[in-house]
Amino acid sequence: LSIALVSTLREIFSGKPLYRLSGLRFALITEQSAEELLPSIDRLLERYKEPFKLAGTTLTLTPVMCIVEAPDSAGYLEDVTNAIQDALSEAQQTDSDPHIVRSGEASLIRRRRESAICHVLKRAIQKEEFVIHYQPIYSVRERRFVAAEALLRLSEKSLGDISPAEFIPIAEKTGIMPQISRIVIEQVCAFIATNRLWEKGIRHIGINLTSPECVNDLLPAEATRIMDRYHIPCNMINFEVTEPAIQDNLKQFPEIISDMSALGTGFTLDAFSSAFSEKGIVFTAPFRQVKLSKAFLDSSMNSETKRTLLKHTISLFHDLNLEIIAVGVETREQAEELSMYGCHYFQGYYYSLPLPEMDLLNIFQ
Repeated sequence: LSIALVSTLREIFSGKPLYRLSGLRFALITEQSAEELLPSIDRLLERYKEPFKLAGTTLTLTPVMCIVEAPDSAGYLEDVTNAIQDALSEAQQTDSDPHIVRSGEASLIRRRRESAICHVLKRAIQKEEFVIHYQPIYSVRERRFVAAEALLRLSEKSLGDISPAEFIPIAEKTGIMPQISRIVIEQVCAFIATNRLWEKGIRHIGINLTSPECVNDLLPAEATRIMDRYHIPCNMINFEVTEPAIQDNLKQFPEIISDMSALGTGFTLDAFSSAFSEKGIVFTAPFRQVKLSKAFLDSSMNSETKRTLLKHTISLFHDLNLEIIAVGVETREQAEELSMYGCHYFQGYYYSLPLPEMDLLNIFQ
């Protein structure tokens, strides 16, 4: 098939250097402009409307094409191959015909930043340079802070503060997220044990699980080993999982959550919005809590229809014996209204920003 495709490309783009990148991916190098290439692209598209017949098999192929304008500041082959990969990825997601995407300087800058962040992450793993802040969770009934969520922070001198929304997807893509998760669990357990938080009336510390961790068969054993080493009760750790992360791993996740729930470890469905999962995750998994997302709460405050939906959602969770945490509470009025609807706990800037360990201990005490 590769030979047949090469023959077609050489016929249509005669005289231009042709390179095989990998599999059935090829690159043509030309000094022609995108406009000058359009007639040849049209010919190629017409050719792909016909099936390829190979060894008695008829194949119909759909080409995905992009035009990459090599950035002026590209100094390495990796810069060009990254630009090609970005353009191909974007072309695969567009419905335009033909699929033509220009990739240039912006792609180069983004890829270089990703590479720099990946380097910082790997160094942070080796030297355990991650910093954890904690945002306390307030109990409406008890009128005090009873828990907290661990929030990973990463900073580097030349890059400054790097948002988790930026570095976590990079960690997932490069396969180093399990290592980071182990470090977080280790640091949180050490913090709990050193300060014996259960004696201060603190129920648990929440740790976020990313999509790769939801299919990590080693997670229950590793988490249990770490908790045993620090001699902390298993119920002092509460894992928080978003619905999309679960939906990506519907087969493996139930086994993991069941194993850990049996040990006493809690689970929270994080960032719940107004859309119920068609898989019924919230009804079937042994969650103890549900966190209502800030976006869901904010939109409900501005619409009577959505406010009604919010009230019924909270009522449903009450019927399921789930504790309800409202996330992103920023005003007294918002807190009072949500309390009236039946939310059990609040987490947000109105009560506290994410805090370093010592500041959190001062609040707990």
